[in-house]
Amino acid sequence: MGPSARAPRPPHPDGPDHRGDHRHGRVDVVRARGGPRRRAARGLRRRGRLAPGRRAHREHPCGLHGVDAHAHVDPVPRVLHAPPGDSRGRLEAGVHRHHRGGRQRHGRAAVRQAPGQAQAPAAREPRQDVGGHGRRPAARHRRRNRGRVLHVRGDVAHRSGGGPRVRRRRSRGRPRRERHQARHEPQGHVRRDPRPRRRPRPPRLDGVRGPRRLRLLRDLPGDAVTSPAASDAPPRPVLQMAAPRRGKPPRHFADLTHEERVDAVRELGLPAFRAKQLATHYFDHLTVAPEDMTDLPAGARGSLAEAFFPRLMTPVRSLRADGGATVKTLWSLHDGVKVESVLMRYPDRATLCVTSQAGCGMACPFCATGQMGLTRNLSAAEIIEQVRLAARAARDGELAVDGSDDEASVRLTNVVFMGMGEPLANYKAVLTAVRTLIAPVPHGFGLSARHVTVSTVGLVPAIDKLAGEGIPVTLALSLHAPDDELRNDLVPINTRWTVDEALDAARRYFDATGRRVSIEYALIRDINDHAWRADLLAEKLAARGPAWVHVNPIPLNPTPGSKWTASDPAVEAEFVRRLRAHGIPATIRDTRGSDIDGACGQLAIKEGE
Repeated sequence: MGPSARAPRPPHPDGPDHRGDHRHGRVDVVRARGGPRRRAARGLRRRGRLAPGRRAHREHPCGLHGVDAHAHVDPVPRVLHAPPGDSRGRLEAGVHRHHRGGRQRHGRAAVRQAPGQAQAPAAREPRQDVGGHGRRPAARHRRRNRGRVLHVRGDVAHRSGGGPRVRRRRSRGRPRRERHQARHEPQGHVRRDPRPRRRPRPPRLDGVRGPRRLRLLRDLPGDAVTSPAASDAPPRPVLQMAAPRRGKPPRHFADLTHEERVDAVRELGLPAFRAKQLATHYFDHLTVAPEDMTDLPAGARGSLAEAFFPRLMTPVRSLRADGGATVKTLWSLHDGVKVESVLMRYPDRATLCVTSQAGCGMACPFCATGQMGLTRNLSAAEIIEQVRLAARAARDGELAVDGSDDEASVRLTNVVFMGMGEPLANYKAVLTAVRTLIAPVPHGFGLSARHVTVSTVGLVPAIDKLAGEGIPVTLALSLHAPDDELRNDLVPINTRWTVDEALDAARRYFDATGRRVSIEYALIRDINDHAWRADLLAEKLAARGPAWVHVNPIPLNPTPGSKWTASDPAVEAEFVRRLRAHGIPATIRDTRGSDIDGACGQLAIKEGE
């Protein structure tokens, strides 16, 4: 046989089952004892490579890589045969051992000469580039090495069984891909693209105020806010459900139940009936001055007033409008926080718009209070004290209308929770205040429940909870848009509870209390005052039944510097006409105080500047 003749193939140790074509690039795969997984075999058919020119038949119980003591080792000995006439007597391959802790070791696998073959002189040994350096768990590595047999033919090395991937040195010519061979893909030391990292969470803004809050808002990614450096628009506030923790106001008589008032009076060494006398002075006579409590012992008046009636609110500024029929007052609370209330006189009554929170966390862009962020919740006594002071002002004739012959004194009959803040976000204090408002004198102000209105932007769980309280107050749902696409921008809480969910909750409130629900709709020019939106609103309301709702379109009271403006009167009239055409009662609500910053929060913002 000449030097160029091809050496005969040595017999296979496992028998005659190994058949294959000896041409360059064509091999067969012998299944290891026990059989490998087909999926692993298919993957290994396309990954093994050796340097060109090597014509060796080799088997190893663990293939090209070694395993640790826990791996499976075939008890049958395997021999590496080198074809006759091969001048190189050794084949060097890296043996990859995967140990705990990620350490790797390399050894050598020698080729034993076939019988009758002379010892070949030492020559330069080509190195096999060993892949599989990607970090994988040791257990998985051992599992992939189990039961693998490697066969090398010419330029291609095919393996049966599992094992780490192998990278070859590419030759000038690529072998022909046969039907049983998978398409070649780069293997071994292939740098994979880094895994996409999760978007960082925005920082928590609860309790953050001042310049630091503005910095955090500017750093929020995406569309959460608009950076002032990139746009002239101010940073957009974010929803803030939980109120920051601040110092509690001092304990007040209005915070206590009747039983607690009796116990507190007894602690001062006075009989229990003194608690009822104090309640009469506070809720009926609307006074906390010790000199006005003439039915109490002279020596105990000062101590009782000091113990039960600490000063909660101090007037800072008052503005009048509408000829004196509207008075807006800015109050400073015990901790310096500013809140507002608006007292409005009508021919036969007075209505107070009361505040339930300092600031607001609902972040409505057209509302001045929504741009302030939430400072803190008001206590029940701070809400009730607004009512007492307003009732006393109305009784004392402070709402006298210029040039009117009407009697100066008027009784406060209506209270609406439509001032600063989201009332149902301060549920406990608001509910305590509502119970005190409707409680009979001397335990409360004796107002009718139907003359008390609680407004909400659509906190669905709180609406359902209020429906179960058994208090038939009027619910006002601030909707402002009939479609989710627009309401998501105007009322951000809509991203949590949609228009349909809010309307369904309002309908459940009507079913539970029998009180007709008011839909508050601020008409904003070219934003939500379109005729088709009036039709859509009417269709959604009519679909939930008749005679359960009343719509109050409200011309927007714009805030200084805002892009939001009120709709034209003709557009407002068309909006109402469309609602009525569908059988939905609607009335354009009267607006007050546009010339005195009557919109919620405007006066407090100016005072804080």
